[in-house]
Amino acid sequence: MRVLLVHPKQEGTRFRTPHLGLALLAAVLKRAGHEVRCLDEALRDEIHRLPPVEEVVRAFQPDVVGFSLYTAAVSAARALARRVKAMRDVPLIAGGAHASLYPDRVLADGCFDIVVAGEAENVVLDVVADPAKHWRRVVRGEPADVSALPVPDYASFLGHERIYVHPLMTSRGCPFNCSFCCVHSIGSKQWRRRPLEACFEEMDAVRQSLPSLRWVEIHDDCPSGDPERFKELLRQFLARGYGLPVWVANIRADAVDDELAELLKEAGSGSICIAAEHGNPEVFRMIGKGESLPDIERAAEIIHRHGLGLRLCFVIGLPGDSLARTADSVRLARKLRPSLIYWNMAHPFPGTRMRQWFEEHGGVFYCDDDHASYRCPTVACEEPVVETPEFTRAERRQAKFLAAVETDQYDLRETGLLPLLRQALRFGYTWKAARSVARKLLGRSLGRGAKTDPASRRTRGPSSGGALRGT
Repeated sequence: MRVLLVHPKQEGTRFRTPHLGLALLAAVLKRAGHEVRCLDEALRDEIHRLPPVEEVVRAFQPDVVGFSLYTAAVSAARALARRVKAMRDVPLIAGGAHASLYPDRVLADGCFDIVVAGEAENVVLDVVADPAKHWRRVVRGEPADVSALPVPDYASFLGHERIYVHPLMTSRGCPFNCSFCCVHSIGSKQWRRRPLEACFEEMDAVRQSLPSLRWVEIHDDCPSGDPERFKELLRQFLARGYGLPVWVANIRADAVDDELAELLKEAGSGSICIAAEHGNPEVFRMIGKGESLPDIERAAEIIHRHGLGLRLCFVIGLPGDSLARTADSVRLARKLRPSLIYWNMAHPFPGTRMRQWFEEHGGVFYCDDDHASYRCPTVACEEPVVETPEFTRAERRQAKFLAAVETDQYDLRETGLLPLLRQALRFGYTWKAARSVARKLLGRSLGRGAKTDPASRRTRGPSSGGALRGT
């Protein structure tokens, strides 16, 4: 069979990291004798010269086409599916994070013939071999044995010779139970580690298949599930002399110590990202992270002590949150002196404890097609997809503006001075916005970026995830 795998993207977003899930599925399919092409639309603005989908379909003549869906790009995925179907009447399979969370909704859309929910590596061969058996059905994939997964196949990617980032998967799953996290619904709560030797066999292979490779990114659900193992991975990576910097998307604060900070610094990470989530003790407690606010502060102190940039993730609109309580997050953010802050908006996905809380506390939900909780540092946010009487949509937008100007997390050139001041006047934050603009003009902004870290490059949208699996 000729199989085309596609990763759509929403207009205006920019990615640099190839879709690891597509690469894994391509390897599984090719190992079984299928011919595979991967069109990672999300890389179009980064690696350039990718052909349009019509040209790919015309040249490759696929027998089946698989799409990896993210909620932020679901309309783009539907549009691509219609373009493919107009040219070639073949089975269209939808998978990925959005399909895993909303399988019945995706099937009812009518754009896709089969939906794969969960991890796809164990079911993709069966679906491709006999699409008729699964027609107009949801196929549920079980968690894969990560120790048995093949080396990701990037040679199947159009434009692979210009891919310069490798997303190295060292584990899957997360044993923790944060109220907002949908990883358990997409994959598994069980934390599954890959053998370290398999990780380095992969590194040896991709250095050959990606001639433009410049650095390595780790986007595991919970890379520090075993902190000592993660340190050993970094030690071996350094000992093998790859000469490539390593960037880690997110590390639990309770796993950060002096040794880990020094290893990451030696491995080329210019900064470390930890998830503070919220500065209000009651809101933080309700998340159920399994760590404490003192853990967050201790980790930040260690990171600064080792001369690394600190990146922080916060969420506005969690259970128990309010406009007044957002000020607690702002105070914590300023106290920790980060180089970059991700001010995310709460997105209560099905199957999460956060969703259940909103259902039980008068939450009103809105369509979340094409919604992203975070795209880039800005004072604006997309229309919130949930509200409560205690924290309305208007107040959530106001909270995002407050957080952004109080911590200088926006691009003044893109926002524009007059639009910024008009918003500040509407929200009653004129003086706060004026002080923020002054800090920026004087070069005294809170967040000035970690200049030596690849993560300091501004990209719009999430940077990776797992194909039909999707995380």
